[in-house]
Amino acid sequence: MEQPSKINNNEKSIQKGFSPSGCGDLISTRKFMALVVDNDPIFQIIEKAILESQGVETQFVGSGIDALDLLATWANFDIIVIAWVLPMMNGVETTR
Repeated sequence: MEQPSKINNNEKSIQKGFSPSGCGDLISTRKFMALVVDNDPIFQIIEKAILESQGVETQFVGSGIDALDLLATWANFDIIVIAWVLPMMNGVETTR
């Protein structure tokens, strides 16, 4: 019996050069970038571990205002993970 691989199906697709959706489109080999907006250091550790375990590079800011300032100057993120409760401006206000 074959031992299960530690590489999931999406990673196998990426290694072959095809999209995880199975459409056959070639995908880029560049890393995904995530902006994480969270002021809780414990959650930052958890979010970083989860994202980086999937090969996603992360950048953290601790408030909605810091996130908007960063996005105004450099908005090259593939995904933004934002906390609901933040100092000065909450996640919903920041998203608007």
